[in-house]
Amino acid sequence: MSRYDKDKNLDALFRAYVEGGERPSADITREAKRVLEGDGTVRAGARVPVPVKAGGSSDSCGGMSSRNLVIACAAGLFLLAAVILLLWYFISGAGGTGTLAIDGYGRVNSAQLTEKTAVYTEKEFLPFIEEDSVTAYKEYFLKENPEGTDEAVVYYVEYTANGGIAAWLYVEVGDIVFDRLDDYKDLGGRYDGKNATYFIKREPAEERSMLYFSHGNYSYNLTLATAGEKKVDDAVSIIDNSFE
Repeated sequence: MSRYDKDKNLDALFRAYVEGGERPSADITREAKRVLEGDGTVRAGARVPVPVKAGGSSDSCGGMSSRNLVIACAAGLFLLAAVILLLWYFISGAGGTGTLAIDGYGRVNSAQLTEKTAVYTEKEFLPFIEEDSVTAYKEYFLKENPEGTDEAVVYYVEYTANGGIAAWLYVEVGDIVFDRLDDYKDLGGRYDGKNATYFIKREPAEERSMLYFSHGNYSYNLTLATAGEKKVDDAVSIIDNSFE
């Protein structure tokens, strides 16, 4: 191949480069000419040109690494954080299963509790229930108690309220949320008593009313076997006055 042909081939080689980006430096051109003239090797320190598309983007991994690597790392970290959050959500119980620890306790389901039937005796947090009106009484304990104590975290009482109304009551202690009682946490009507706020839902078709209220360190989930407005109001009044 004549020197003219070599130079012609070299010009064609770099024409594509120049059309897509800036012209290569003189030292690159000289090195390329030397290789075409027959040496066949590239000297150490010589920079090989990277073809650049119109707009300045490069086809080489080296040209893309600084920006795209940062984007890829950020996306990977974001994805990892999302996966960890999702795992925590389902394992912890925030999604409705397991236990979500809140101040040592949290959301629990039946599988995490031990149920014990006991004899009811008067309790300070149940001043509106007469001992002789109770027909059934149970206590629930955590199978794995993070506090290391042997105290009930949920109480269940069946009793006869004033006026001969059958009543079923679950009491949650502290931050315990028993998943069986979720329906009580979404009641419509609200009544602000002197000693507590009551959320009430009357269901005439079922001849019952559901109530939710809290006082001190306890949350009360109560069902009354009546939908009568006056009977429910009287029951709420008795409960509220008993806390004085």
